[in-house]
Amino acid sequence: LFGLVPVGKDGITQFAESITVVGKNVSNHGIGFYHREPIPHRRVIVTLGNTPENRLTILTELLWCRFTHQGWYDSGGRFLEIVAPTQQPECPARESA
Repeated sequence: LFGLVPVGKDGITQFAESITVVGKNVSNHGIGFYHREPIPHRRVIVTLGNTPENRLTILTELLWCRFTHQGWYDSGGRFLEIVAPTQQPECPARESA
C-alpha cells in the first residue's frame, strides 16, 4: 500500500486528500497501481516507504487508467522528479501495516 496526493502542474498545490492505493508494479521510470475510485487529476505525489528513513516522495504524471472486471481501477504513470520533503504537500499520517 502507498499514498497518492493529487497536485497541480506545479507539483505542490494539493487538490485533494491523500488516497491509499495498492501497488501493482514499480520500475525506475514509473509505477502501476489499483484503486477503488477514479482519480481525476493528471499529477500526483507518490509516497513510497513507511518510515522516515526509507520514504521516497516522487512527482508522477498519470498516463493511463482502465476499469477492471473486479470493480477496481488499474492505473499507471511515469516518474517526473523526486520531491524534497519541504515541497511535499501536507499528507495525513498513514497507519503502519
